[in-house]
Amino acid sequence: MASSSDAFRMLGNWKKSKTVLKVTVLTKGGIPETLRGLIMAVDEEAMLVTFASLPSRGMGNLDLRGTEFTLGKRSLTAARSPEEILSFVDTGERYNLDAP
Repeated sequence: MASSSDAFRMLGNWKKSKTVLKVTVLTKGGIPETLRGLIMAVDEEAMLVTFASLPSRGMGNLDLRGTEFTLGKRSLTAARSPEEILSFVDTGERYNLDAP
């Protein structure tokens, strides 16, 4: 288990480097949803991450309140329970925000 400070440091580094992430969302009773995109903002105090899906750049907030974090070399998992999990994986790609 990792601290929220360590988790938000990793999220902030991904934001800064414009890292394209694969984010898998698992909710109670739901079908896992996988998104591809980048982090646009992090707010450690509010425990929120703003994520932009690619290629649409549609944005939404990911609420990380009440989660336990596990860090990997190129991944981060935020879990509230075994049925409620957000998984962030670094794809190794960087995104040019100025590209059309």
